Amino acid sequence: MLDREVITMKKLIFMTILAFAIIASGVNSVYAVPILTLSDGIHTISVADGSALDSSSLPGVVTYNGSLGNWFLNVSTGLVGGTSGAPSLDLNSINANSNKKGGNLTIAFSNQFAGPFTKGTVNSMVGGVAAGTMSFQTLLDNTVINSFGTYGPGAFSGTATNGFASSGGLLTLTASIHHNGSGSSSFNSFAQVPEPGTLLLLGSGLAGLGIFARRKKA
Repeated sequence: MLDREVITMKKLIFMTILAFAIIASGVNSVYAVPILTLSDGIHTISVADGSALDSSSLPGVVTYNGSLGNWFLNVSTGLVGGTSGAPSLDLNSINANSNKKGGNLTIAFSNQFAGPFTKGTVNSMVGGVAAGTMSFQTLLDNTVINSFGTYGPGAFSGTATNGFASSGGLLTLTASIHHNGSGSSSFNSFAQVPEPGTLLLLGSGLAGLGIFARRKKA
């Protein structure tokens, strides 16, 4: 039963990632050079949009596939979306796999938008399945706005909205994973500095993740 629930959860994550990718590719987004950074505390890999390590040829989409210390990353992707007035970031990983030694892994995705952002709110959503534990942050100009976790093991989801006074336009998402041994974790994290009503177009996928998580706990 547990395996079937995990498979269902991963299908929901994939569908959510696909929806965000379609939305992001169909809107006018103003971005600089988004960077995906992965670190296990010893080794660090930085993948800039369009660089040799970027597995995606799409502008505003940065994907890394490969190993890092005790970890192997299968389709870890950052997507820039939204518009100059309502920019967004999406960070996801289909499978973050650790060997029997386990350890810590931090995945971050950041982009310098045109900005500055005036006083407003940041809406954040996360969901996924953790083999160990996971936590997430949304940052504006390196200041934490929304924070989630610690989640796991198992399925999880969360939403948060917090205000800010002003911002220079640097938006960052981070995901921190801890495994005690071998295992595979999958997640999706999304944040937007919104125009009114924008999130109505984007919330359905992670809402599904939340419903799944609540049913599993019940």
